[in-house]
Amino acid sequence: MTKNKSTYTGIAGIRKGFEYQDAQAIDLFIRWLMNPQLYRWVKLEADEYGYLDDIVAYRNDETIECIQVKYTLHPDAPKTNWTWEDLIESNEKKPSLLKKWFDSWKTIKTSHENVEVIIVTNRSPTGSLYSTVEPSSEGYFKVNLKRLKSDKELFSKLSKIAESKEELEKFLKDLRFNFDRNLKTLWEHNHYKFVNRLGGTEEGWNSLKKTTREWTLKRNEPLPDGKNLFPPC
Repeated sequence: MTKNKSTYTGIAGIRKGFEYQDAQAIDLFIRWLMNPQLYRWVKLEADEYGYLDDIVAYRNDETIECIQVKYTLHPDAPKTNWTWEDLIESNEKKPSLLKKWFDSWKTIKTSHENVEVIIVTNRSPTGSLYSTVEPSSEGYFKVNLKRLKSDKELFSKLSKIAESKEELEKFLKDLRFNFDRNLKTLWEHNHYKFVNRLGGTEEGWNSLKKTTREWTLKRNEPLPDGKNLFPPC
């Protein structure tokens, strides 16, 4: 009797993850095209921002948006749902996701007063995470600190990533989640807005996708430092 094999190849998760990142970057570019005053610049694969480097955007209100993208091939599988315990899971060789994000946020805060850390994923929140986040007017989920701190044991575990609980609270206030962000739906919405809201052509759409991919592959593209001062079109 043979075991059922996954329909995906061994590299499917990596390739789909990069596609997911491209789709999220294009979503941002389209919003920028629709509102040219939204950002001063946007950079893809911004290595200098540590573990918050996927998409970095500097808004006109002088806030740095650090968008980190996390994709799973099996978003409907219960084991892929996130709890706080999942986000602080670590070992001797690998720090937790939350620790990576916190450390990068802390470094960024030394040069930027206003920082938003936005985690975009096709995963769902569950358990402790689901019960301590709430939707905001911005369209993201924010951490409800009052609820989180009421679970003293959990809050104590989270506090270990920071030097103090006060520092952790500042980070959590800057943290945003965008859950259940489906890849296929994201592409469909991007294409619809580009063609029907912006009046773009299929040629322009294909060019936007190609340019976005090139900017993620080539360091400091567009020249000289990789910062897009205006959205591609």
